[in-house]
Amino acid sequence: MPDLTDEECARTEFGAYSEEQFLDDMGRVTDYRTDPDLCEILVRRSYDTLLWMRDCGVRFAPIWGRLSDRVGRKPILIGSLVGDAIFYWIFGHSEGHLYGLFAARILAGIFSSASLAVAQAYAADITPPRLRAMGMGYLGAAFGVGFILGPAIGGLIGHFAGISWPLYFASILCVGNLLYIARYIPEPPHAESTAMAR
Repeated sequence: MPDLTDEECARTEFGAYSEEQFLDDMGRVTDYRTDPDLCEILVRRSYDTLLWMRDCGVRFAPIWGRLSDRVGRKPILIGSLVGDAIFYWIFGHSEGHLYGLFAARILAGIFSSASLAVAQAYAADITPPRLRAMGMGYLGAAFGVGFILGPAIGGLIGHFAGISWPLYFASILCVGNLLYIARYIPEPPHAESTAMAR
């Protein structure tokens, strides 16, 4: 992580994920249908790409993950879903107001990034090290299914109920997820001990 200081790197556990594991996972996830040359470029040049993006102004500091190390995973997940619910609802109400659309989308994007980062940290906390790559693969697959089904469901809702309703529906889903996490998802042991130690 090129945006972290040496002290932050020493405090942060990213786990090990070798090029060989990455290549194996790419093959397994695609049922070995991936183009070998393109896959090798993706895997072997990923760090160079990360550095290039950093030089272009994109930052990769895991701010939400670090904050969840301090206060716990569950509060950050709940807070991010509260923000998502509010800003998707505002986005739905901003039809015809360009500045409202931009502001709501930017803020929803910030809160959505918290959901992803902390979900990954949560998965790392509850997954044994030898199964961590597989756990992250499942989490990535779940997000991928959402990226595929979300626009289809949103398109149907927008077609039958109006252009703002997919955003209202996303806001309602955020509230449902929030209530489920608050009621049924425990704070993972690693995050509890980290939060209490600070």
